[in-house]
Amino acid sequence: MSAVAGSAGTHGGGSGAGAGSNGGASTIAGSAGTHGGGSGTPAGAANGGSGAGSAGSPGDAGSSGGSSSADAECERIANEYATALEKQVACNPDLPGQCADRVPAGAGCECRIFIEPKDPFAIENLFNINDDWFSAACTTRACPDTCPTASRGTCQADATSELGGRCAPAARTAKRISLL
Repeated sequence: MSAVAGSAGTHGGGSGAGAGSNGGASTIAGSAGTHGGGSGTPAGAANGGSGAGSAGSPGDAGSSGGSSSADAECERIANEYATALEKQVACNPDLPGQCADRVPAGAGCECRIFIEPKDPFAIENLFNINDDWFSAACTTRACPDTCPTASRGTCQADATSELGGRCAPAARTAKRISLL
């Protein structure tokens, strides 16, 4: 768990006796505000006396800086995308012509993978979730180590898939060129 410092709130302030810090960093919430005494004009100063200003009120707690809640939101969006994507990569290996559409491999990824949409809005839904990821200013992408370069997809048998298959890049086949 990383420390996330928020912005410190301030209340009161100025120089003088009684200035102090009531802070300390927090791991998730923002750091507490500072408080200080004002340099005010004590009543005895006009008659040659001197005095210290009184202490100020405690500061307001700082904000969390948004990082922990933003991280949680980004994780929620990435999980939502992964769940929706998992449904769309399922295919039936006994049916021809599947896995022709491509979508990002994960929220925020430029890498595209093949899917077999289950309804007319499946691709739009994935792109909307992906847009949410960018709108939330997320930065940690869950992309594959290597990006498929195949120009078409195919449905390969996969016992863990709800439909018995999973979209995958089609194996590249070399074309034989006749020199005659």
